[in-house]
Amino acid sequence: MIGALDLNGMRAMMTVEGATDGEVFETFLERVLLRKLKPGDIVMLDNVGAHKMADVRRLIRAAGARVLFLPPYSPDLNPIELCWSKLKALLREFGARSREALDDAIRRAMDLIDGRDAAAWFAHCGYSGARRSSDCKALTALAGPAHEVALTRKHTLAYRFGVDEADLLFKALADPGRRKLLDRLHAHDGQTLSELCRHLDMTRQGVTQHLAVLEAANLLAVQWRGREKLHFLNPVPLQQIYDRWIRKFERPRLKALRDLKHRLEDDEQ
Repeated sequence: MIGALDLNGMRAMMTVEGATDGEVFETFLERVLLRKLKPGDIVMLDNVGAHKMADVRRLIRAAGARVLFLPPYSPDLNPIELCWSKLKALLREFGARSREALDDAIRRAMDLIDGRDAAAWFAHCGYSGARRSSDCKALTALAGPAHEVALTRKHTLAYRFGVDEADLLFKALADPGRRKLLDRLHAHDGQTLSELCRHLDMTRQGVTQHLAVLEAANLLAVQWRGREKLHFLNPVPLQQIYDRWIRKFERPRLKALRDLKHRLEDDEQ
């Protein structure tokens, strides 16, 4: 799987059965990416051998873009690492078991990777000057399963497929085990998997599966510290629920409804 990420979300993607070698990467360039490049774009690649094929630079330069290489062994500078983390979590949640179902799941997952995610990933990698505007250079990333590529460009675009992010959010909140995990992170943010398992009556595999669902619903943000994966509570989706369904109601009205509910319950008793 080879894809492109910019500040508005997923920019392009291609799937292929087998490894990503030089021929596959050149096919991705010719049939997918080059159609999206604009004069002045800067294509930043890592040092994988497939990226150093002679035709790679020629094809990109023919589109009016430039080629730059990331420093060796620098995944922390590449936001695609975080993008693939969320994508894989979504694919595990969708549970596709056939090629056709997997292709559909990839399209649905791409729809859930938007500009909010991308901007956060770029900022996390240190690109603090990146802004989602058409008059500045927007950082973009490309990757396959065994290599990472980063782009810098002036124009941004995204693919949309119409999956409601709220479905994943409410499904994630429906399970009491996942709510316990959120409670633990609310009490002490930034815990590792082992730390979370220590306080929960679940198997390590069960906690891992619950964390994947929460991450797919964007209720968790993750950060790597060496080999440790830290989990942080992300309150933004909960705030969006409040803004969408609750904010418009005045607090006195909500208090009156709550008091009425309590009185009715007391009368029934």
